[in-house]
Amino acid sequence: ECEGGKSPYRIFLAYLHAGNGNVDEAIRLVDQVRTDSPQHMLTALGALLRHAWLGDTEQALNAVPERNAQAIRWDDLWSLLMAVAYAQLGESGRAIHWLDQAIDNGIYNVDFLQHHEPFLQGLRTDDRFQALMEKATRLSRSLLESLPADK
Repeated sequence: ECEGGKSPYRIFLAYLHAGNGNVDEAIRLVDQVRTDSPQHMLTALGALLRHAWLGDTEQALNAVPERNAQAIRWDDLWSLLMAVAYAQLGESGRAIHWLDQAIDNGIYNVDFLQHHEPFLQGLRTDDRFQALMEKATRLSRSLLESLPADK
């Protein structure tokens, strides 16, 4: 097996598989991570995603301990995965909260979020989602304006 083959970061690969409609493979990867790295923070995040993909709301809502959520909030991609999991569960308030956190941490790709991220489909008509897209656009423009001009 290649180096890193048992990495808990396979959760991101699972997310990509699920986004492409291959939920069975995504669940298989999450289950491997849960076996290989049961104590890793990403394992709890993977459990949340797994339960969300299966529509098991009760299990999903209990998958991420508060201590993990406090750490996850500091990471852009981990926060985005929390948002997409809650969006899948129909927990729009929680999804919006975590999407806001992801944007605060640097997820500014508005085109991806508005048009391509499959798990956010149910949020796109929510006024709070549109407000977050405006926020992400402002932050992205501010970042681009702060970069030195090409010579």
